Amino acid sequence: MQLSATMTVDEFENRCWYATELKQLATQIGVKSASKLGNDQQEQTIAYYLQHDALL
Repeated sequence: MQLSATMTVDEFENRCWYATELKQLATQIGVKSASKLGNDQQEQTIAYYLQHDALL
């Protein structure tokens, strides 16, 4: 399974992702400072996006 902006939160949280994949998706969904965030912060931001279909 590939990391995607259309996957469910459960699908996202039940897999391990490479840092490069997280950064790429964070950038794709519009996180302006994606390259400055740590993996945990990117994961939290992506999970929020997948759940709410919006960024904070």
